[in-house]
This record gives sequence, structure tokens and C-alpha cells, in this order.
Amino acid sequence: MTALYFVVAAVLGVVFLGESVSVRDMAGIGLAIGAVALLAT
Repeated sequence: MTALYFVVAAVLGVVFLGESVSVRDMAGIGLAIGAVALLAT
């Protein structure tokens, strides 16, 4: 779960600071979530 801290920070930045998210950022977030899901099983 600690591997998702940067994902939470990115989401909060988008929501509260209006930061833009590129396709590359979204791919990284998706891969991080996928990796955590694979490791959790």
C-alpha cells in the first residue's frame, strides 16, 4: 500500500491544485496500481 502514496499525491494535486496530468503520468499511475494489485494477491 505504501507504493501508492505518490498516486494519492498526484490525485490530490489534480483535484486541489488544478495540475495537469499527461498520458505518461496516467500510464504510470495505472501501472503502479496494477503492480500493487498483483503483489497483494
